[in-house]
Amino acid sequence: IKTILIELLTNSLKHMGDDVTRIGIDLKNNKLYISKQDKGRPLQINTRQALLTWPLTHSKFTQNEIAIYGDDFGTLKGRVKNSNQLEFFTEDLDVRYVNKETIMGLNEHYGLMIIARASDAFNYKHKPDTGVNTFTSVIELKQR
Repeated sequence: IKTILIELLTNSLKHMGDDVTRIGIDLKNNKLYISKQDKGRPLQINTRQALLTWPLTHSKFTQNEIAIYGDDFGTLKGRVKNSNQLEFFTEDLDVRYVNKETIMGLNEHYGLMIIARASDAFNYKHKPDTGVNTFTSVIELKQR
């Protein structure tokens, strides 16, 4: 939880501009929801094919999955849910089979990788009408 909060706040300091950032914590149905909202620049991801900026235009999200960041241990990917929403997930790599030249990524998105690995679910949503960006981490709480 601490790591997620640190990364969300770091992201906010880097991208929010002069506006306010709101951090929300909700507990519902044994799930902890940690969200960050701001009116900074919308999420941008530079893929090998194009620079993706939210909201996505229809022509830019023909692929459902996009690679966002990679390192020696895994890849941060996103599933495009619609033109305003992205679901983050990670894939582990077997480092014995990694060709280091093929690992392409932006250090810019390393914090998102950390949050995705620490979360059971991690999503981004942009509201074009208000300019609000929302990142939400979900942690499933285990019952004892």
